[in-house]
Amino acid sequence: MGTKVKENREKGQRLFLLLAAGLASAALLLGAYLWHLSAVIDKRFSARRWSVPSTIYSDSTLLFPGQRINEETLKEKLRRLAYRTVAAEPGRMGEMRWQGNLLEIFLHDLDMPSNGETDSP
Repeated sequence: MGTKVKENREKGQRLFLLLAAGLASAALLLGAYLWHLSAVIDKRFSARRWSVPSTIYSDSTLLFPGQRINEETLKEKLRRLAYRTVAAEPGRMGEMRWQGNLLEIFLHDLDMPSNGETDSP
């Protein structure tokens, strides 16, 4: 009876070693495949990084009460955006009036490409 227990123990150990070797081999193969896949993805996307032309159409300038600003820089930006200085209170889009440190401005409408399109059939 002692030899049968010993044989079963040896079979169990062999089975365990076989399973461990199989899992180690599978982990090694999976790691190698993921490393290869990472290299392929890096190669494919790094070459195309700057191939798509890009254009910046606008930026935003955040203004809030009490903020210190460079008045000349702001005036120049507003001129580039087609705002015009008026003597009276601005009553139309694109008009602005400076009175000392105070700026009154009638903003342009926000022009978005989707403004003229509708999704309805």
